[in-house]
Amino acid sequence: FFKRILLVELDLFENKFGSFIPTFIIMISGIIIILNLAKLISKNKILAILFVYCSYSSFFILAFHILIGNYLLYPIAIKYFGVNLYVDIAIFILTLVICCLLYKLTFKIKKVAYFILPMKSLKNKTKIDTVVSLEATNTAIHTPDTIHLKN
Repeated sequence: FFKRILLVELDLFENKFGSFIPTFIIMISGIIIILNLAKLISKNKILAILFVYCSYSSFFILAFHILIGNYLLYPIAIKYFGVNLYVDIAIFILTLVICCLLYKLTFKIKKVAYFILPMKSLKNKTKIDTVVSLEATNTAIHTPDTIHLKN
C-alpha cells in the first residue's frame, strides 16, 4: 500500500504521473526553485541584460535555432572536435548569438524587416539599443514597454 502511495514516477511523454502526493510535492518545489532562480538572475546585471536581449529576439531563436544549431554548426563541430559536453555548450551559445545577430541584422535591411518584424517593433527600435549601458550599481528590469534601470 505505501509503495503505491509513494510512487514517484513522472513521464509526461507516456502519461505516467505516479501517485498524486509525491508528484504534487515535486511540482510545487519545482515552481519554487524556478522562481528563486529568476530572482537570482534578475540580481545579476550581465545575465539580466542577456536575457532581456534574448527576449527581444525570441522569435528568431525559435525560428532559426534548429537550422543553425543542428544543420549548420553541429556537423562542423562533430567533424573537427567530436562529441563532447563542451562542444554542445559552445554550439548552444553560438546558436543563440547567431540568432540574436540575425535579429539585429534584420533591422538593418529594411525590405526584410517589413516582411518579418511587426510594425510596432520597427517603430520602437530604440529598445534594443538601451540594453547596452548599465552603471555598476544599477540592475536591469524588463517591462513590456521598455527597459528601466532600477537604483
